[in-house]
Amino acid sequence: MFHRVAVPPMDPFGLAVTPQAFDLAVEAIRLETGVLSPQEFIEMSTEGYPPGRYSLITFDDGYEDVVTNGLPILSRQGVGAALFIPSRILRDPTPFWWDMLAEIILASSQLPKQLHVHANGQQHQWNLPEDSQTLSARESAFLVHWRLGQPDGESPRARLFNETWTVLQQLPPTHRDGALADLANQAGLNQCALQTGRLASLDQLMSFARTNKCALGAHTINHVRLSALTEAQQNQEIVGSKAELSTAFGTEITLFSYPHGGQDDFTNTTTALVRQAGYQLAFSTRGGRVEAGVTNPYAIPRIYIHNGSVPGLRSTLRELFEE
Repeated sequence: MFHRVAVPPMDPFGLAVTPQAFDLAVEAIRLETGVLSPQEFIEMSTEGYPPGRYSLITFDDGYEDVVTNGLPILSRQGVGAALFIPSRILRDPTPFWWDMLAEIILASSQLPKQLHVHANGQQHQWNLPEDSQTLSARESAFLVHWRLGQPDGESPRARLFNETWTVLQQLPPTHRDGALADLANQAGLNQCALQTGRLASLDQLMSFARTNKCALGAHTINHVRLSALTEAQQNQEIVGSKAELSTAFGTEITLFSYPHGGQDDFTNTTTALVRQAGYQLAFSTRGGRVEAGVTNPYAIPRIYIHNGSVPGLRSTLRELFEE
């Protein structure tokens, strides 16, 4: 599982692998396994293949750099991949809220002394020390390598990001969008001009879908945590994304990926709704390997690959298949 193939100025969630690292990762996967196309993976899961070491390369979310940087590497190495996208990006190319928040808080050259958000009936306020209101070269260098959940290293910007992210991720989407726009305005930024985390255009997604051994899959409509929704709301996200993507690309979408995809992000009800919607397979972010005839086809595990895991990836794959 990958998300981005890029070198973003800030990457607090560790979603990006550099093009060089992605090239090495694909090579390692290709040398240690038989890399299947999405269609071949479906056939393996439903019809059975001879026992062996097989893999499928996947991307979540639909970032532009997957097409511009990742697709040429896949093509050169002769392998394909599945790209899971929330269908709202077909009509709304606005970057994901977490990427915009990172650009506002971590990358802005200047921030005011005080930021505040009034959302969902609550007032939140944060103060920045004077020496961090202007982003220094020292703090910027620290933030390039900082990840959410790591110690803030006495960086007020990292601490501020952690606190604002904690508040915003708990808000309903409509309240969160308003809070984000308010923060951008307070920082003197035009929300529409933010560049971090650009999403793929319809033409770029078409290019990916038409590439040999590649296919698109659904990732809900709005990239929502399904377990937090009612059954009716989950069904709308699951069925709606399939319908929108199938119509846009002129082919039935049969693969699904759960947003976030961890242990608490989807339930048995969710997997039943995905199956009823007509998807053939659904992917989680839970680690592990696929066992033919054993693994739930609606909770397929994936190995998350980041820059740091690439050098030892061949050993990781060997150990995974030897368990």
